[in-house]
Amino acid sequence: MVRKRWTLAGSLLLMVALMGGEVAAPVVAVTATDTPVVSSAAATASQKLSSATASSAANSTDTKVQTSTSQEAADTAKKASSATTASGKTSAINNTQAAATNPVIKSIIGQQQATLAPGITEQKLTYLNQNGVQNKYYSVALDPKNPNTQLVAGTPNDGTATGLQTVRNQANAAISHGQQVVAAVNADYYNMATGAPLGNVVKSGTEIYSAPDTNEAFFGIKKDGTPVIGSAATYQQIKGDLQQAVGGPSMFVKDGKVNATQVAGSEGNEPCTAVGIKADGTVFFVVIDGRQAPLSTGISVGDFAKLMIERGAVNALFLDGGGSATFVARQPGDTSLTVQNSPSDGNERLVANSWLIVSKATADHKLASATVAPDDQVYTPKSSVKFSAKGVDASGNAAPLPSSGLVWQLKDPSMGTIDSATGVFQSNGKLGDVTAQLSLDGKVLGAATVTISRPDKLAFSQNELSLRLGAKQDLGLTATYQGRPVNLKSGDIQWSVPSQLGTMTADNQLQTSKTMASGTVKATVTGTNINAQMTVQVGQLPKVLYDFESGLDDWAPSTAGRGEVSNIGLSSATDGEVRFGQHALKLDYDFTNGTKSATLGVYAGPATSKPIPGMPTGIGMWIYATPEAKGYWLRMFVTDATGTAKPIDLTPQDTGIDWTGWKYVEAPIPAGYQGPFTTFPKQMIRMMSLKSGQTDGGPMTKGSLYIDNVRAVYGTNVDDLKAPIISSINVANQTYKNAQVSITTAVHDDTSDPHATGVDWTKARIWVDGTEYTNAKGHYSIDKDGTFTLAGYKWRDGTHHVKVSVQDKFGNETDRETDFKVATGAQNGFSLTGLTKTATLGGTYQLAFKADKSTQAQSLTSTIALPVGFPVKTVDFGENTGSYQYDANTGMLTLKLTKIEQTDLARITVTVPANTTADKALTYALTQGEVTSRSASDVTGTFSTPQAKVCITAAYQLTVPNLIIGQPATLKVTDVQHKAISAATITVTNVDGKTTELGTTDHAGQLTTRALTQQVGKFTLQAKKDGYSFPVATQNYTAQKTAAPTNLLAGATQDPEHAKTITWMSSPVAGTGKALLQVATQSAYKDQGDAAFKTATGRANVATYSADSSAVRLNTATATELKPGTTYVYRVGDGINWSAPRTFTTLHGGSDYTFNVFGDTQVSDDTGLDDFSTVLSSIEKAKPASDFTIHVGDFNDDQSVFSEADKTAEMFNQHPAFDSLDMIHVLGNHEYMGDDGSKSAEMLGVPNTNGPAANKLGTYSVDYGNMHIAVIGWTDNEQTMKAEMTWLKQDMQATKKTWKIVLTHQPVYNKNPADAQSLMFHDMLAPVCDELGIDLVFNGHDHSYGRTYPLINRKQAKNGTVYIATGHTGDKTYEIQPTQPAVWQVVQKDKDEKVYLTLHVTGDKMSLLVRHPDGSVVDQATFTAHKHKTTSGGSESGSQPSAGSSSSTTSSSHATTSSHVSSSSTASSQPSSKVIEPSQSSVASSSSVSVDSNNQSAAAATNNSRTSASESKKKAQQLPATGENNWATGILGLLLVVASAATYLLSGYRRTR
Repeated sequence: MVRKRWTLAGSLLLMVALMGGEVAAPVVAVTATDTPVVSSAAATASQKLSSATASSAANSTDTKVQTSTSQEAADTAKKASSATTASGKTSAINNTQAAATNPVIKSIIGQQQATLAPGITEQKLTYLNQNGVQNKYYSVALDPKNPNTQLVAGTPNDGTATGLQTVRNQANAAISHGQQVVAAVNADYYNMATGAPLGNVVKSGTEIYSAPDTNEAFFGIKKDGTPVIGSAATYQQIKGDLQQAVGGPSMFVKDGKVNATQVAGSEGNEPCTAVGIKADGTVFFVVIDGRQAPLSTGISVGDFAKLMIERGAVNALFLDGGGSATFVARQPGDTSLTVQNSPSDGNERLVANSWLIVSKATADHKLASATVAPDDQVYTPKSSVKFSAKGVDASGNAAPLPSSGLVWQLKDPSMGTIDSATGVFQSNGKLGDVTAQLSLDGKVLGAATVTISRPDKLAFSQNELSLRLGAKQDLGLTATYQGRPVNLKSGDIQWSVPSQLGTMTADNQLQTSKTMASGTVKATVTGTNINAQMTVQVGQLPKVLYDFESGLDDWAPSTAGRGEVSNIGLSSATDGEVRFGQHALKLDYDFTNGTKSATLGVYAGPATSKPIPGMPTGIGMWIYATPEAKGYWLRMFVTDATGTAKPIDLTPQDTGIDWTGWKYVEAPIPAGYQGPFTTFPKQMIRMMSLKSGQTDGGPMTKGSLYIDNVRAVYGTNVDDLKAPIISSINVANQTYKNAQVSITTAVHDDTSDPHATGVDWTKARIWVDGTEYTNAKGHYSIDKDGTFTLAGYKWRDGTHHVKVSVQDKFGNETDRETDFKVATGAQNGFSLTGLTKTATLGGTYQLAFKADKSTQAQSLTSTIALPVGFPVKTVDFGENTGSYQYDANTGMLTLKLTKIEQTDLARITVTVPANTTADKALTYALTQGEVTSRSASDVTGTFSTPQAKVCITAAYQLTVPNLIIGQPATLKVTDVQHKAISAATITVTNVDGKTTELGTTDHAGQLTTRALTQQVGKFTLQAKKDGYSFPVATQNYTAQKTAAPTNLLAGATQDPEHAKTITWMSSPVAGTGKALLQVATQSAYKDQGDAAFKTATGRANVATYSADSSAVRLNTATATELKPGTTYVYRVGDGINWSAPRTFTTLHGGSDYTFNVFGDTQVSDDTGLDDFSTVLSSIEKAKPASDFTIHVGDFNDDQSVFSEADKTAEMFNQHPAFDSLDMIHVLGNHEYMGDDGSKSAEMLGVPNTNGPAANKLGTYSVDYGNMHIAVIGWTDNEQTMKAEMTWLKQDMQATKKTWKIVLTHQPVYNKNPADAQSLMFHDMLAPVCDELGIDLVFNGHDHSYGRTYPLINRKQAKNGTVYIATGHTGDKTYEIQPTQPAVWQVVQKDKDEKVYLTLHVTGDKMSLLVRHPDGSVVDQATFTAHKHKTTSGGSESGSQPSAGSSSSTTSSSHATTSSHVSSSSTASSQPSSKVIEPSQSSVASSSSVSVDSNNQSAAAATNNSRTSASESKKKAQQLPATGENNWATGILGLLLVVASAATYLLSGYRRTR
């Protein structure tokens, strides 16, 4: 263990440095006495230290080392020689580090150090940051030039192929190939689907993976052992000289300074991994745990960069973090690698690559040292501690300890006693550090130190707790000493527990009473006044929130608005399903007419929210489901203490409702949700179908759901909530050679339920082959110890189907079904088999019902289940006498044979109708049979057969083109080998069921007809000859438009300075069908006319719209090789038919732009566009003119309705000046309504070229000026969203533009909580925006305007991301109810108000002006881009815009965004409606500082990392740290240091960790 102390020399050194206004950080180096000393070496890099920071450092009296003046001892250890043992001494070296103006580490509260192998050291720290937040730090360091060490790029299976494997398994694969891996960390970012890393990989001198289009930095080892961190360009220059290399997203420390423009990771507190190189060539890897507060919160990338500098890095590379952050090591004396940190996923994540730290030292397994545990822990006085040891050889490998001669001893015997043989230490009560040493023959092999002290703080994990009756529960008490956990023993805590609650056990757990009670539990450290207390409720029973006995109250139904129908009512005990009392809620749902491939929802809930008493652990209710309800996902919301709507699930998403009848379901409230809670209005029940109607999606059915006794639960109840458990049916899936088979069902009540009522044996039932045998005299028996049995029957050969049902005394029911088979060879069974493997469409299919030759059957009855729609044509009984009855409504066929003369009992001919669709199959099963034998038999008469499935095949395939009214249509018929079929008859069946012949095919298998295109209609086509094709349901369409181009729209391009995309509509049946775009510079066109045009050829596709039976040709073309900032004349057409000439101007290459942003339009009526048209007219007249525009999705409502798309596009077409501006489109959910999104993408000119494969259509990025804009396509699929987020990280990390902007349709912060899918964006996009330092996010979807505060980790923070909901430009509105009100700085009040946004960019400044269509101002704000490595326009620039923002004029000033709301319009003389109001939770103005763009706080302007809101306010009040006050700073620092040194000397010797 390393000991650190301040010396007077160190203080004087700091004092001298401060005199000059600069500080060179002293270096802690390990000396031969294993005691840190302060090196006087000057720092190679330094930063200015403000007086406030100097004062803080100098005045610190914390007994732990202030790491602004400390180094990681393990990482700065002297390079070990080949003779150094794993626990041997090292000689000192002088190492330097760059000073950090704001040290990340405030105090180290625990640390451990180990030498894993010669030259390889490990250190683990627990530290508090400047905000008092705890983190866990793990590092490993080595000199790659040391012949005993090696760094190797880890890959899956230690191979050359890409893939995914845990860090530990990558290391183990290398071990299996002979490498001695002693530690490993995760490395590069990667594609989570394929395992392809984002950067290049060099392994053993060979580039095994060359990343396409990567701009990633890298860390590598040259062939001479020199470590290097460099850019992508550097990699290309030296890759031939690299022995090992792996990419990383950002070189975030460069030349000893935070490389702010390169920081490209999460600025929230996240798990992180990085690699650093020190001035002497030492390489060290660091992993910080996160997402596990309070144990380890995580670190921002900016702070991580500072921390790497503090630990000695001159250059450092940020690696992958989050759940990937992993550190594994082989501890000295161990034989295998173990995970040392706590990955935030809860387990090791599969990653693409890793860095392996390899020892080349040879293992001899001869004892050289020992590792001793426990180490660096705290125990209370009088504790007994058992020390143990493992032997280690010189290479760090395991070595056996001798069986004798080992002696345990204390370094300071005054601390207590230790058993020399067993290592058991007994404290005598003295406070201080205890070092236990293990010696052999007088030589110390190893030692460990623990601290003896009383806790200085107690805390419970929560203030209130609900516990079950008679339970033993840990109360979550933690004891700490100087922030370090304390191991408590019996008697260390004095408990004050009201007797009615229970008693405390010796291991500090509460044994609750068996009666309900509540009270306050108090814990006190024995002999002190240090205490903590909490409220405990024992046996708190569920509280019914809604029982419906007095009616529905204010409950009402609602839907997601996509064609679903919902109604609610009361069911009564006399005419419906009721679980308790006289009434239950009945929810009628109908999804049958809902939109396919969408997220459908039917909801029910009260209009007003209700407080939920206490601290519930969940919300439960009884739900009665019918078979139609299977597959629907049930969930709900609760509102937490912060006002945030929190989702909780009543059923799993993947299974949904999977029961019939009544069942108690409960939605647990996660422990991380902060109470108290209230019920969420209107959506207490959410019944949802995801991907409705798809084969892998949710159902679209109609039925009813019943709900009773909605209640809050607290971990205690007196109801039997769990159904009995059928643990086994002994015959399940068994085959018996003995006919006498006993069927025993083992049943028990759920013993985990303390209120289990027990099995109601009177309601146990059993059926075999459809015949109930319950209570069969002499055969059916019950053993109330847990079984019921059907015995004494002999079963016929063949399969038998068993069904059992049991209930408990509370009415909970469980069913189970299974089969068993008897194969005695007696040949007395029955079979039902198909005569062919497949069934032919339009033909028949035969089933053979047979009896084995020894059945001796005289008569029988049987029931065969067939699918509805496959009618029975005939049943041939042969020589037998029989009859049959077929129920077409159920598909059940009943056979009665009264006289059996032959074993071929019947041939059943089933019709396979020609109108059977391709998705159907023929199934059959004999579900119930009973036979009477000719002679007395002891074999039972029941029998059955298992279900079988037969595929249906069609003889032909019919291909149908788009059918356009007035145009001939050519149909084609082919066989299964795709050969043309001549003389095939094609029929058409209309919606009335009338079928007519269209004609026959020619020798090419084609039939051309006009009969299908004479009038609009829907019909089904089918081909037949010697067989049939599957029916093809289709319709015809009316051709829209003419050959003349219309509805011109400008799309977006990836290169707006040199390219232009135009789309337009034309008739699908007129013109040449070509899509041509002609352009000429305005000057050339003026001189030469049409002769100046250059032609670009595009594509033309016919789009059909089913709802209004329309067809149109969508054309798109892109002109390239244009000049920036140049005005062009253009026209579009087909070579004969041309549009009138228009003009556009390409984007210039500067950084001064104006653009507009529009919210959802989504109109179905012309008048709904009037206000939008007014807006466009205003924009056309505005100065400066707009350069481009953005639409955040839902351009129109339904993609199956052409008139909607036509109206909106035509409105734009009436504004040719505006219409020629590029428009960047987001595909919203309504772009997928009735389509797969391709029609909208084509019409809107979406440049779907560079997005992820998972959603290439709607996800892409473009560069407009100095802005990089990434568009996230609509999705409700979590895996697709993950792929989009992976792409977004790659895409944003590759840009060097000043502004990073994200466009999305779905909001991150929702104001319309009816849409649950927005939660996915909240949970998945927000952390990525934090990580990437996104400046602005624009969204639509909730149809109301709002602007958040700058946010990081969903909280106000200085340099956070601002989220702007862009409102709506059409008539559709939603209720405005933010799920997280505290995040909104401005939010729209009147839902009917329409708005549009105008933004002006000048370099790193952006102004926002939000107006109504009448021009009145709604909101104003100014933003400043975060610091990124930037380019100005199209070329790289050295300018680095400061983080922060310009003037703030709101009542609640904020350092990142300035704003002005509509209550006082500054941009228009027209009065403004008061539709916007600042959030009530805004920061008080007294705690903020207003600054303008010309006199901005220097502290904020030079801050290179995104900070918390509280930090922002503090920094804004600091004096500028300029060169003019360095001398004053030095004098102040001198006085503070002298005072600190004097205090230290007077306090005597301090040992710190």
